[in-house]
Amino acid sequence: MLKTALIILLIGIVTFELVEHVVLPLVLAVFGRKRRVVTGAEGMLGRVVEVTRWDDGEGIVDCAGELWSATGPHSLAPPDKARVLKVEGLRLSVTPLDHEGDDRHRVRAINGQESTKLR
Repeated sequence: MLKTALIILLIGIVTFELVEHVVLPLVLAVFGRKRRVVTGAEGMLGRVVEVTRWDDGEGIVDCAGELWSATGPHSLAPPDKARVLKVEGLRLSVTPLDHEGDDRHRVRAINGQESTKLR
């Protein structure tokens, strides 16, 4: 009787440890990969920014409370809204925000691969 109870207890402990240290981390890793990147340069792609200064295709934009150097079309002027297309070092490449319904834009990632972002 005692031997059976010890075997059942041992099986329960081994099962719990297996689930805790193998199964649960694998499940969390799989579901965690589906989240959108929100930090770093990748998290800035597709983000809407506000133009604070602009002259001859270059200027300063406000992105989430931070001022960034940016390049883009000559037609931008403060306080226009723009979308981040590319991050090159500490400089953003932006395009004017489309106000005509479809808010899908092609954005180029840092490694050069294109993707469609919807924000």
